[in-house]
Amino acid sequence: MTTVMRNAAWIAAWDEGAGRHVYLQNGDVAFECASLVHVGGRYDGPADDERDGSSLFVMPGLIDLHCHSSSQPLYKGLCEEVGNPELWWSGLYDNKLVFDTDADAIGPSTEVALAEVLKSGVTTLVDLCGVYDGWVDLMGRSGLRGYIAPMFSSASWHTPDGRNVSYDWADDDGRAALDEAVATIEQAEAHESGRLSGMPAPSTTDLCSERLLGDVMGLCQQCGWRFHIHASESVHEVQEIRRRHGVTPSVFWPNRDC
Repeated sequence: MTTVMRNAAWIAAWDEGAGRHVYLQNGDVAFECASLVHVGGRYDGPADDERDGSSLFVMPGLIDLHCHSSSQPLYKGLCEEVGNPELWWSGLYDNKLVFDTDADAIGPSTEVALAEVLKSGVTTLVDLCGVYDGWVDLMGRSGLRGYIAPMFSSASWHTPDGRNVSYDWADDDGRAALDEAVATIEQAEAHESGRLSGMPAPSTTDLCSERLLGDVMGLCQQCGWRFHIHASESVHEVQEIRRRHGVTPSVFWPNRDC
């Protein structure tokens, strides 16, 4: 089935000769399933569906490099609702959500998030989540090009008094969680849709030991994977990494000795 957007007001097109995107005006864009047939100028080929594009900007899909689909629809709210004034208004350490939730809410939360990004023009998504059953198949059903990015760490945090952050370090330094992440990435890469890839996502610089970060880097080099990590996400994280290493996360992470 060939669909044609007629006389699109603006088109973001790829100029192969120049090696860059260019803007075109008042042209047609034709596509068949997932393949482009024609971009710019007049399309005179067969068309099963013609749509008026005179008020549209036709462009390639956007890329969302950072999404927490399983939690953010449940986390939405004003800073005053979830932020802690004793920790520079961060809501990370109290683990507060706007809505009460349980494990059964993860799937619906993900579906809401994926619908929102699709409506916003996103067609490629990096999804950072803790591993849960059904995640890979749900992403496959969405139609997105998805990077499954399982999160893991060497420790967890909590604030016992609402003012200070404490760390509980895992006996295995996060190795079991890393192994689970690797298995999930391999599942994504083998998915029948052919649109899924993966990357490890050590959670934050303060929750991961230097040894774990070094292991992740070695694994990525071995497997040809990218990786994703939070660095300088909060004032507390910056201060904690400065306390441990004498530098900020943005300096520590690329120059760590591991």
